[in-house]
Amino acid sequence: MKRASCRLEGIRQGLLAKGLSGQALNIVLAAQRTSTRNQYKSCWSKWVGWCDKQQINPIQPSIPKVVDFLSELFQAGLQYSTLNSYRSAIRSTIPQVEGCPVGQHPLVCKFMKGVFNSRPPQPKYSGTWDVGLVTKYLEGLPSDSKLAVSVLTKKCAMLLALSASKRQSDLRAIDLRFKKCIPEGVSFQLVALTKTRTATKSMEFFFPSFPHNKGLCPVTCLDSYVERTSAWQVVGDGPQPLFLAIQAPPQSCVFSYHWEVVKGHNERGGY
Repeated sequence: MKRASCRLEGIRQGLLAKGLSGQALNIVLAAQRTSTRNQYKSCWSKWVGWCDKQQINPIQPSIPKVVDFLSELFQAGLQYSTLNSYRSAIRSTIPQVEGCPVGQHPLVCKFMKGVFNSRPPQPKYSGTWDVGLVTKYLEGLPSDSKLAVSVLTKKCAMLLALSASKRQSDLRAIDLRFKKCIPEGVSFQLVALTKTRTATKSMEFFFPSFPHNKGLCPVTCLDSYVERTSAWQVVGDGPQPLFLAIQAPPQSCVFSYHWEVVKGHNERGGY
């Protein structure tokens, strides 16, 4: 097998060598999402650069060379999770070595266990933010009809995130075409990809109604937001994302909703 500096080309070569047709190959390559491919792309590029200096083929390395590469990254201060990304990028690109996927080879597994024991992973977050502080700020805002669209957007995103424990990718995936109103609240059938959606798992997001507290009711705020932004929605059979960018042209947007709300509260003399 010839050298492949491009990761996808390396995968392509391996699949073609197994006799896979070009049509089937493209579908197999779509198994990895764009975010994963982008993450692995930088890892693969660094691996290829290291192999060039070592004058070895990145597609056909020996297991000791793979371990040497990971060891250099460890000595450079990289954490376990980052090293695991490098291992996964190499494993998912090159064929088996010594009859075993590179990432599952006993020597590689022992090395990674040593990394874990020598440099245990640290918590992802070093601090937390006070939910009570945020809800108090939101309750103190004027009615939704009097809020600027920019503020209403952040309020709606925060209430949806808090009421159903959703992440940014979840909120971005909400599509108004699949909205269903029920007495207890509102639900959305999920059709877009998120970090938590799998091929065998149908997903539906439910957001409860709080009729006793309109100021913190996610459904009330959602309805206000949809009404205020209805003129920006694209009419047709295509996707109709709930959240739109505030600046023109309107389009699906992602933002750090909890930071924006907390920051806004602090700037207005909050705790």
